[in-house]
Amino acid sequence: MELPLDWRLTSGAQQSVLRTLQQTVGFGRTITYGELAERSGAFEAADPEQQALAARTVGSIMGSNPISLLVPCHRVVAADGIGGFGGGETGLAVKRWLLTLEGALAPTLDWAGPS
Repeated sequence: MELPLDWRLTSGAQQSVLRTLQQTVGFGRTITYGELAERSGAFEAADPEQQALAARTVGSIMGSNPISLLVPCHRVVAADGIGGFGGGETGLAVKRWLLTLEGALAPTLDWAGPS
């Protein structure tokens, strides 16, 4: 059974990116900002500069996600690491905890979740 979502607080590229994330990146999976930009089809990214801008725009979209409990923006990561998450260090700890909980990151010996 699918949970119906109210997408009225989103539009345009934001809605396209969030819908793509919600529909194609399941539990325990991750996708990079750039891959999500490309997969969503919301941006024309013919050259590397445009691709980088599209990836940064996806990062901004993740930060402004109005339904983050249902559209899992923690699953979107940087090409070279975990990327960011709202709330500074605490938010990043939450992202790391969620990804570890889902099995996308291996737990460390000190893994206790966010403080």
